[in-house]
Amino acid sequence: MSGVRDRVLRGATLLTLGSIVSLLLASIGSIIIARTLGPENYGLISISMVIPTLLMALSDLGFGTALARYSSIIDPKKTTYIYTGLTFKTTVAIIASATLLILAPQMATLLGRPEVEGYLRLLSAFVLMGVLGSTVNSIAIGLGLYVFASLFQIVLTAIRIVVAIVLVLAGFGVWGALMGHVVAWSIITVAGLIIVLKAVGGFSRPSFNALRELLSYSLPLYLPTLIAIPLSQLYYMLMVRVSSNWEIGNLGVANNIMAPLGAVGGAITASLISSLPTILSSPQDLRVAAREGALYTSLIMPALAGGVIVVSQPLIITLYGGEYSMSPVYTSIMALGIFLAPLGSYIIGPYMATIGATRTLMKVEILGAIVSLPTYVILVLNMGVIGYIVAGLVTTLVKTVYALKIIGDMGAPVGVRENVKMVAPTVIALTTATPLILAPISIIFKWILTPMIYAGTLALLVPLLVGEERLAMIARMLSKTGILGILIAFFINIDIKVAAKIWGLREEREG
Repeated sequence: MSGVRDRVLRGATLLTLGSIVSLLLASIGSIIIARTLGPENYGLISISMVIPTLLMALSDLGFGTALARYSSIIDPKKTTYIYTGLTFKTTVAIIASATLLILAPQMATLLGRPEVEGYLRLLSAFVLMGVLGSTVNSIAIGLGLYVFASLFQIVLTAIRIVVAIVLVLAGFGVWGALMGHVVAWSIITVAGLIIVLKAVGGFSRPSFNALRELLSYSLPLYLPTLIAIPLSQLYYMLMVRVSSNWEIGNLGVANNIMAPLGAVGGAITASLISSLPTILSSPQDLRVAAREGALYTSLIMPALAGGVIVVSQPLIITLYGGEYSMSPVYTSIMALGIFLAPLGSYIIGPYMATIGATRTLMKVEILGAIVSLPTYVILVLNMGVIGYIVAGLVTTLVKTVYALKIIGDMGAPVGVRENVKMVAPTVIALTTATPLILAPISIIFKWILTPMIYAGTLALLVPLLVGEERLAMIARMLSKTGILGILIAFFINIDIKVAAKIWGLREEREG
């Protein structure tokens, strides 16, 4: 049990570190590109990426999760699974890329922006390399190559940003920004494939039986995706048609600000998917691990989301400029979705994927698709971009509540009451800081006072409401996960000592 806990923390920490560095680089690049191109052209980049992103998602076929799982289990057929998955995904990638290349005119018309046809043709290469690169990264995570997976993100982003900035500043505009994606994915996918295959060792002929087994696991994950992803892109295109390029550009910046939260959550999910299968033979340990995962994400993720809400306005105005005036509003609304963590939103999927309950996950996604259709159409048509964001929150809430009931019936209940206690300090700290967030005060004060009040309140309340023993245990586990974990553990221990003096926690415990 301690081994899987350490692996989850090590994987989450390393992948988060890679994501942080990657997003820092991406933020620098996006600031330069957004300021150079302006909201109108920056919005065109987001619009041009809609169809390629859709094709990449549809091409996954649930194989990302399947390969991460099958690469992590102890099985002599592991190599066969890996080579079979790679062969199959290569074929799928070629088909997806050719589809975009051939149907670019029709897809541009569908978006209501005929001028993006050339951009779509260029991005057909991005689809090819992106599908293969994502597959390689999934295998690496399954093998426990977290350092490689972390570097994969960093190097990919570095190449993309350097190429994009050079070309944009050279006058190539949107073309230059999109070319960054193509060049970066091409280089990193080829290099990553060589490294991962060397780590796998040996060669195994692709097997039809292995493919059938992979598909039997992944298709229940994919079938609802086959419905949900086209619907999500349909909703986005509906929003594009009722919104201006300026609003889409503001939404793009909001997505940039939210990206670190998505990266941390993704790192946690990826490490869980690649670690929980190692204790599949011990159902009790697996249930305990799931409960702990829900508990800790309830503490960490909302706290980070609250921090994003607090700094979003001064951060966006300082980095992107006053033209992106709606981005802080969009960012704050999206961040509220992270507060579903106490319901187990980060652990339910990995747990059910680990035990092979992919058909159950399929039911959850189908319910989400059914709920999303009227929700998105009504809210987007009436509220535009804000309606689009709110509809996403409503759909996610319904799916999470339904999944929570199912996982409870399966004997692995998420301790919602205990989890809510973990998020209470964040709610109080955010409430305390809200008057300053809304107040028409100087940007300098919003940079200094608001974060100080939020962070100070959070630091004082977490040891009191969560418990210093639990925080100390988290610090001990983090200290084993590398430089980032050691640094976080150091600050947690300081917080425990300060709070103990203020609240008299140790004296009360000893008394």
